[in-house]
Amino acid sequence: MLANRVQSEISRVFSHPQAAQAKRSEGVAYAQQEAEREVDVFRYVRGDASEPSGQADLHHRGHCLAVPSRRQIAWDGCPQNGQMLREDGLFLTTTSTHSEPQIKTLVSTEFHPEGLVKREASFAHDGVRARKVEVNYLHPQQNSVEEFFIAG
Repeated sequence: MLANRVQSEISRVFSHPQAAQAKRSEGVAYAQQEAEREVDVFRYVRGDASEPSGQADLHHRGHCLAVPSRRQIAWDGCPQNGQMLREDGLFLTTTSTHSEPQIKTLVSTEFHPEGLVKREASFAHDGVRARKVEVNYLHPQQNSVEEFFIAG
């Protein structure tokens, strides 16, 4: 199942010894922008579904300005109190979104009334880039971004 796979991989990446070396920045504006984008993605994929949870599998064939991509997503709840798990894949050497992507990004976003926590890990040929974004709507000065790299 998508949700279990994403949670497992995200946990594995964020428990790696390199996670302790994460560079932390107070990215107030950047973190806020990330939060708005995550809420937009959540609302887009959920649409007007009446069910509190669901899944979607979106394929984009690409065009002259964009490579083919695939987004698998699972959600539960709402942008004020919920969770969204997704796997995004970019296909740089093929037009088929049914093969293995060259770049894979796993994202886990937890929404709560005071803000959100987003953890993401991007897997490419040179290793894994991981990032954690924390947003506090009530105290934006506490917004932060942490990043680290695990060489492959």
